[in-house]
Amino acid sequence: MNRLLCTLVLACLSLVAITPRAHALEGDTVRLFFMGELGLAGSMSNPYLSSNLAMGPSYGAAAGFDIGVHDLIALGVMGRMLSIKLQQDIINDIMNGAVNMATQNGSVDSTSVATSAVLDGRSTILDLDFYPRLRLPLPIIELYGMVPIGYSNLSLPGGGSEDGWNVGVAGGVGLTLIAVLKLIAQVGYTARFLKNDDTSELNLNLGVALGF
Repeated sequence: MNRLLCTLVLACLSLVAITPRAHALEGDTVRLFFMGELGLAGSMSNPYLSSNLAMGPSYGAAAGFDIGVHDLIALGVMGRMLSIKLQQDIINDIMNGAVNMATQNGSVDSTSVATSAVLDGRSTILDLDFYPRLRLPLPIIELYGMVPIGYSNLSLPGGGSEDGWNVGVAGGVGLTLIAVLKLIAQVGYTARFLKNDDTSELNLNLGVALGF
């Protein structure tokens, strides 16, 4: 699966590289951006636990670039890193045994033990995504929607990591401050499918973009 995603991303990047640049309505044939990110209403599921786990607010940053291949379409890549933590009341329930863990051969599976042992620390998620972006450039603002998809890695505070993939959807608005600088605000949803855990969350982003 990871090799397939890497092949897909490389193929899309090759397409971006060989596609002639189109004239964007606002001149942002190439767009570079940096955003802070806040994740809300997140949850994590694990096959060794009997219920989904609520995640507290996550925070992090995202950066990337895209190239206009049409006045209304851009293709790009981005990376983002987030720090996540499960909500304390859920952690307490697990530690007190209120959430039942699956057992194998009469004993709790070692993966379940490892999972519960690291719940009181912060985990780090790294996403590397390709995305198509549908945009509507206007004289002062730009409206857009995008669908990121790519590779994800979850690093646990107790050591170890999980690989997988992610897919999301987001929409945003860019407000022109000067000719090449926009203030951007974005809201989206991201789902990640990892080896042992799946996560989902609502993402709020605020940042700046440079358009050329």
